[in-house]
Amino acid sequence: MRYYTADLHLGHQLVAETRGYDYTQDHDDELLDALHALNPKGDQLYILGDLSGGSKRATERALDLLAEVPVTKHLILGNHDPAHPMHRDAWKWQRRYLQVFESVQPYARQRFAVDTVRHEVLLSHFPYQGGGDHTELERYGQYRLPLMGRWLLHGHTHSPHKRSGTHSIHVGWDAWRRPVREDDITDLIREGTPSLLRHRGLRGHPAIPIPTTVPERTAARFTGPTITPEEN
Repeated sequence: MRYYTADLHLGHQLVAETRGYDYTQDHDDELLDALHALNPKGDQLYILGDLSGGSKRATERALDLLAEVPVTKHLILGNHDPAHPMHRDAWKWQRRYLQVFESVQPYARQRFAVDTVRHEVLLSHFPYQGGGDHTELERYGQYRLPLMGRWLLHGHTHSPHKRSGTHSIHVGWDAWRRPVREDDITDLIREGTPSLLRHRGLRGHPAIPIPTTVPERTAARFTGPTITPEEN
């Protein structure tokens, strides 16, 4: 099972307070307990940015804590992660992050099966261009993807809302207070996709119909929503 979350901000006092905690340690303990509850034998966790407040000390602490979470972990970098290419010395952090995460990228692409249709879904820390921010000014426009009809999973906004736009799903901790299951994402895509589009995949939409008959050796590729790196 794939799980998604964003904006952990471990050790960040202000974020902990805005989430209703008097002490940062209480915030971190509850969050980490939820991550440790994942199944190490099959679950994969995608964190869409901002592990901590971004200082060297806070980053090292967050990486040490997350290294103890016994599932396969992937990171989509956020603005508070010093390995993001927006930072001048990002290259110095790459090896350190790869000690904890199976992959570290600024963006990623996956597929989700919804009924009889596969949807291309993008992963980014940031919402789409024009998708807002948690400040009055929308920041980091040069690192935001343009809206081109595909679904997007993102964090960054610290919004309490799970849907953030026509094709956008906010997986941040502020909205869910738990890791988001791929089934949750599938349900939101289904709710946000017109029924005709769900079943036929009309022109201009990234939906891909699933073949009803495929060669035996490739049949396993269409049994569920998970796609491996080789198939991507």
